[in-house]
Amino acid sequence: MLKKTLLLATAALFLLSVTLFDPATISRWIEKAIGWETLSEQSTYAENPSIRTAVSQIDAAGLERHLQALTSDASRVTGYPGAENAARYLEDEFRLLGIEVASESFPLSVPIDLGGKLRIVASETTVPIHGLWPNHVRTTSLPPDGLDGHLVDLGRGQLQAMDGKRLKGSIALMGFGSGNAYVEARALGAAAVLFYDDGRVTRSEAAEKFLQVPVDIPRFWLEAADAELLREHANTGESKVHLDARMDWQQVEARNLLAVLPGLAEDMPLGQRQKTQQWKDQVIVIQAHYDAISVVPALAPGAESATGIVALLEIARLLAEQGTRYTVLFLASSGHFQGLAGVNDFLYRHSRPLQPGSPCREHPSVPD
Repeated sequence: MLKKTLLLATAALFLLSVTLFDPATISRWIEKAIGWETLSEQSTYAENPSIRTAVSQIDAAGLERHLQALTSDASRVTGYPGAENAARYLEDEFRLLGIEVASESFPLSVPIDLGGKLRIVASETTVPIHGLWPNHVRTTSLPPDGLDGHLVDLGRGQLQAMDGKRLKGSIALMGFGSGNAYVEARALGAAAVLFYDDGRVTRSEAAEKFLQVPVDIPRFWLEAADAELLREHANTGESKVHLDARMDWQQVEARNLLAVLPGLAEDMPLGQRQKTQQWKDQVIVIQAHYDAISVVPALAPGAESATGIVALLEIARLLAEQGTRYTVLFLASSGHFQGLAGVNDFLYRHSRPLQPGSPCREHPSVPD
């Protein structure tokens, strides 16, 4: 009985001490009571001066020039003109550095926005609309003769905003920061949904705007000025509009670029190797993707996505100027957002014995 009482008292004391005092303070008291001292380790890290030297040689103006060039098109999604323009730009930049570059193509299925427009029936005013990413395989294509409806402004899609409005057959205007409320609008009768920038255009909101099931919900993006015009029409009475839009899945030719900077044709130290090898036979692959993605495929200039390939170009410039013992293969891949299609194609081709005709095999500096 006494033993049980002591155990309960000890447990209560520990609980009370944790409640009243900081756990770290209690730990220090216990360590002091038993005479235990924490071992202090001196840091052995010494800054490598070559790192600062390398950083000081980065050309910030060159990085900005590349970034502006790669983001100058409306969309760099694989299969859109901007992606091919980016590939050509990279090829030219590698060649200016004196680095040989080859191209490998592979097929890829992507949703291609073939264009869309909205016409205000009363004034014949026309504004462009851009389809959102498909719901699974279901694109935002409208019937061949288009879609007619009346405008309603639903704000951020709260049920209160829908109350009292004639939703059946409507073309609903909604702020982008409305989550997945467009599903409810469609269920209540809206024929299509037009999103506009309400200050909440974020990645998390974008992820809410398409579904993993092939549900037919025509969804489009409006530019800010056009959205204001249509909201004015919607709030001054029922305004009839007509929509035309088409987005098709197409199999396009995607391209990976392989730029090879050869290493030294000199023997490496033998070390634990069983046979002599040369520096150039050791290949380092540096990879970055040059395509972009957006919930609106036709509008994907991809500044954030471009930073990786811009950094790769700068590394290529520095290594081309200063030389490298190892052979360096710069891989600029596409299809990144379609299941890493570009990287997968590269690995499929080159993680096994190289076939005749492979750019890597034909380059004398890249071993089989």
